[in-house]
Amino acid sequence: MRFVALILIFICPHLFADESDSNWNLRTNPIAWIVGPHLRLDHRFGDDFTFGVRFNYLDRDILAVHMKGATVGFSGTYSFAGAFKNSYYTEVGVSNGSFAVSAEDVAGVRSTTHINNFGVQVLVGYHWFWDNFNLTLGLGLSTNSAAHKEIRDASGAKIDEVPLSRAALGTDTSIGISF
Repeated sequence: MRFVALILIFICPHLFADESDSNWNLRTNPIAWIVGPHLRLDHRFGDDFTFGVRFNYLDRDILAVHMKGATVGFSGTYSFAGAFKNSYYTEVGVSNGSFAVSAEDVAGVRSTTHINNFGVQVLVGYHWFWDNFNLTLGLGLSTNSAAHKEIRDASGAKIDEVPLSRAALGTDTSIGISF
């Protein structure tokens, strides 16, 4: 049953999809808006390539942890059937982010850490266009330059060290408007 559902997800949109003659595409990942704004602007270069800049902002409390920071990244995309057309694509991107994370325990002790991260992402996926509206679904690998992070109390004393994964599953789920 899952196999049939996956086939329908990738084949049915072709019946109604149309291609775009636009040179710009503004997209967002609706799932990422759970934690903060996420925007990406792509520009067509030649017949098959796009170059994009993306921005994520986070200023949120999740449970007892407050996180604040931003990430900026750049992506180059090759679309096999042409840029801004219904097509399989492959993408390489780099990003740099900086986040401050703090939490207070039940005794009132505040712990903090600051994460600076450089990352590389490699994806493959499919991009659908319906006039100016579009959708991407992609999957790949994301890397993380921060291998571990030390957590410190208000006086600067080390409380703990948390390991961070160097590589993780990367995804691209976005909706956009081309113009």
